[in-house]
Amino acid sequence: MLCFFFLAWAQDAAARQFHSTLYTVNEGLPVTYVFCIYQDHYGFIWAGTPNGLSRFDGRRFVNYDMSHGLPSLRVDCVFQDSRHRLWVGTRYGMAQLLGERFKVYSTNDGAVINFVSAIWETSEGEIWAHTDVGVYRFHDSSWIKLSLFPGYHDRHCRMAVETTSGLVLCYPDCIVLSRKDRSWKMIERKPFGDPYYNRLVQHGGKVYVNTRRSLYQVKEDGLVSIVNHANGVGHFNYFIDSQNRLWNTSKGQENVIRISTPWNWEQEQSSLPAVYGQVNGIMEDRSGNIWMATQHGLLKLQETSYREVFREQDSVVDITASATLLHTGNILLSDGRRYRLLDRGTLKTSLLPERGDLVDHVAYDKKNTTWMLTRNVLLLQYKDGRVEDHSNLLESFAPNYFNSCIYDSLHGKLLITLDSILVEGDETGFRKIPLPSKLVSGPMNMQLSQAGGGRNLLFIPQQGLFELMPDNSFRLLLSYPQREYVSIYSNAGMDGSIWMAVQGRGLKEYLFNEKGTLKLVDSVSRKEGLQGNLVTSMATDRKGRHWVQTPSGLDLLWKNEAGRWTVYNYSKARGLRSNSWDLGKVLADGDGLIWSSTLNNLLMIEAATVEMNIMPVSVVIEAIYAGADGRKLQALGTGGAGYFDLPNKPSLRYGDNTIKINFAGLAYTDNPDIKYSYKLEPIHANWTTGSNNESVTFVDLGAGSYTFSVRARDGAAPWSEVAQCSFQIMRPVWQEWWFITSILLFVAILGYRFYAFRMQQMKQLMAMRTRISRDLHDDIGATLSGIYLYSHLTHQQIRNSQQVEAEASLKTIQESSLEMADRLNDIVWVVNPDNDDLSKLMKRLKEYTVGIATVKQITTVMKLDTEVEKIKLSMLARKNIYLLFKEAINNAVKYSNCHSLHFMVGMQNKELEFVLEDDGEGFNEIEVIKGNGLNNMEKRAEEMGAELMINSGSGKGTTITLHLRIT
Repeated sequence: MLCFFFLAWAQDAAARQFHSTLYTVNEGLPVTYVFCIYQDHYGFIWAGTPNGLSRFDGRRFVNYDMSHGLPSLRVDCVFQDSRHRLWVGTRYGMAQLLGERFKVYSTNDGAVINFVSAIWETSEGEIWAHTDVGVYRFHDSSWIKLSLFPGYHDRHCRMAVETTSGLVLCYPDCIVLSRKDRSWKMIERKPFGDPYYNRLVQHGGKVYVNTRRSLYQVKEDGLVSIVNHANGVGHFNYFIDSQNRLWNTSKGQENVIRISTPWNWEQEQSSLPAVYGQVNGIMEDRSGNIWMATQHGLLKLQETSYREVFREQDSVVDITASATLLHTGNILLSDGRRYRLLDRGTLKTSLLPERGDLVDHVAYDKKNTTWMLTRNVLLLQYKDGRVEDHSNLLESFAPNYFNSCIYDSLHGKLLITLDSILVEGDETGFRKIPLPSKLVSGPMNMQLSQAGGGRNLLFIPQQGLFELMPDNSFRLLLSYPQREYVSIYSNAGMDGSIWMAVQGRGLKEYLFNEKGTLKLVDSVSRKEGLQGNLVTSMATDRKGRHWVQTPSGLDLLWKNEAGRWTVYNYSKARGLRSNSWDLGKVLADGDGLIWSSTLNNLLMIEAATVEMNIMPVSVVIEAIYAGADGRKLQALGTGGAGYFDLPNKPSLRYGDNTIKINFAGLAYTDNPDIKYSYKLEPIHANWTTGSNNESVTFVDLGAGSYTFSVRARDGAAPWSEVAQCSFQIMRPVWQEWWFITSILLFVAILGYRFYAFRMQQMKQLMAMRTRISRDLHDDIGATLSGIYLYSHLTHQQIRNSQQVEAEASLKTIQESSLEMADRLNDIVWVVNPDNDDLSKLMKRLKEYTVGIATVKQITTVMKLDTEVEKIKLSMLARKNIYLLFKEAINNAVKYSNCHSLHFMVGMQNKELEFVLEDDGEGFNEIEVIKGNGLNNMEKRAEEMGAELMINSGSGKGTTITLHLRIT
């Protein structure tokens, strides 16, 4: 779990206070013990442990172990060179992080390395590793043993630094200077009583080294003692920060961490109890935080500008439910049971009542007294160190609760709102100020406040903000009809501004316009960086900055160069945590101090020392993935220089035009709230609104060149520097010249084939028309010739009085005429294009079937599946199907002696299936002699490319099936 400690030293006014955060296995470290700590170029914090390597971005740890290629789990040092390559020293040699895996390079002497104390880069860009078996230089994918000091090339050189005189080498038993002319100088041998020289550092142009007891400055003629701790035993480490303070750590009987004053390292400014065990490494990050690799976890220290009063002394006030700033500058505290007085941060006894109520509202009169309104409807006055109760002055008004109070210094009277009543008065008594009935309809939370020039203001809910004139009339300054809880903080504005805190919507700033009314000039809410939209208290320091308290914490507002209010999340940035910010208030006293109370604490903030050092976060593009399969793009031709190296404007196939980009923001405040904004040019002209998403996916990008930019911010901090990557989507194959040429050629060939097909269709149509004309000529001509002959014969038979024969001839003429009309009707129906639906064909066959079957009392069933009823048939298919089944139906009705006839049409294996079944006598297909009917049916099936099957047997009925493929 994340551990918080507040370390303070009240004994010395110059002592500094630090807020500490300890990260352990509960936050994601693989093990609590930390060997080393390092911050890389990107801003990541790296921690080496006995159980692998961890990368920290301020929110989560990413851990590496032997499954990622580490040669050993025990990591003692980390270093990133100028090419952004990350090197680690382990108990089994050196390794480089390439992408997500480590690569181990061999040594030229094959020595077994058991410890790596340092890896660094020389001014000439060489990478050196200091090990227990000597110093190695990385060259051409291998480590080459160096011979530095004669007789010591196989011994442990802990580290080295470059100076103007040459190279200073730190061996456990001596400090040596290797001059640029290749001569040697023994600076110092191991001092008596100290086991070894430990850490060599260059700072401010000077070189320092330590032992377990002392810190020395290294000079050519020897070591000069800077700080000596005679009692220091065990482990000794040190660090010099950006303020030139010396941090000393020891492990032993003292067990402390000492911090010196700047440059005066012998004078101790502060000390921390070393409750974290042995300190193995110290560093300062870019935001000024101090990090320590300790035995009990990864420790972060932030210097504070506040004191937690009740953590520095035993308070007799159990909980701080009410803190009131008195006219004397003292703080009157109450927990609802008793009062205590806080004088400049120290609790003092005072002539106070035994019982104390919670104070909600306060006003100061010209008599150097403080008026207070309490939760239990008491009117109190503090003067001469005493609290006096004047509640009896308001008994006639029978108040249920108080809303607010102010002191009208121009007229020497106290104004109080209670329930829906406004009263004025002093120690002698109070009277009611009449309010217009149209403004007040019942009990409501009216708020009193004051503006510059002694103006008295009254906010009436659902009406607005009014100025109370000297004659007790009201002038409207701002209409506000909304049904919202509003608090007014007009006295917070040194520039005459009036602030309105709207419940759940943050702050609104108003200024007087030329008409003497108010106009809205600015708004501040969570959108602008406030930690919460419910403002419970507000105060202004001497710099005109506003301190705003919400249930989520304490914020500081100040104007930027553009004249807009910028928000600094003070409590969050300083690691202050409380579950009861909403139960307290923020106050500004006359000494320039800001007091912030919560339910269980009271902060004293030196406002003058608070600087808005809002450090922008860093943002890193971690990976790019392309294509539907999410293939990770790797850097090419760089030799794997960095673990976040991205390919240099890669060209991607059009099929890989789905791009996913992962990015991460680095912030080392407590509980960071990172938001990201991005744009993909040329698609996006503007930045997107901030979100917490750490990846974005672009789908179906068109061909062209793209540049992706991303930035990040933590809370109200400014946007970070932009991280960018570029890539190119190649044109799809169908936009290439050869593809376009091929398509044009294909279209030309296709056009020609279509033309040939159309010509073939037209030929077939002409052939059909010719066939129809021939059929018409043959059938109609033959029929008309027969009719002519029979009519001539009938004429002779009538003249010869052959009555019976004449009637027979007339009947033949009648039947031939009907047959001819029927054939003409069939041909006209087939030719008509309106009848190309299969449903219409089925309808015509049904009309024919019912017409001839009814005479013989044959039951008919005609069924057409709905999935095929709208299928279009060509004229050829329509004609042949109709005539084929007309012939078959006619044969079944006339010759089969059937009782029922079934005709079904459906789809079978992507083919139209026509089935005609009867339950008649049937016939033997082998013995039967095919007549014109059967032959015509087979020819018609063959003509339209269909398959005809006739299945019959004596006494088994007949089934005729036709399969026609649809194209």
